[in-house]
Amino acid sequence: MATEGVVYCIEFSKKAYLGLLENSRKRNNLIPILGNASNPEEYSPLLEEVDIIYQDIAQPNQTEILTINAEYFLKKEGHALLAVKARSIDVAERPETIFRREKRKLRKVFQIEQSIDLSPYEKDHLFLSLSLKSSHH
Repeated sequence: MATEGVVYCIEFSKKAYLGLLENSRKRNNLIPILGNASNPEEYSPLLEEVDIIYQDIAQPNQTEILTINAEYFLKKEGHALLAVKARSIDVAERPETIFRREKRKLRKVFQIEQSIDLSPYEKDHLFLSLSLKSSHH
């Protein structure tokens, strides 16, 4: 739980956003934003640079979504936490193949600090702790 600083919460689903609004009433450091994480230019006027991006979405282009948001918002010494959901990327391809490919894409921008297979808790999910490479930003 982030108790210090500001937490910007981007939510695409209007139904889920209503729950986020309710939670933000209990925690005054949450800033709920109804928006599409694929289009950070839409909400960039509302945000400042951040220390950490936590991304847990079910999209085929989740790696690219993280990368573009990092370019917009992540401080140069920043970190990212990413849940890679193999079945959201491709239901037919082997998860291990997907994980290797997504890591290769991420290494262009990030240093992979830790990689955790979430089985058996979450099937075909990989959790990554990342730091922004010094050559970016």
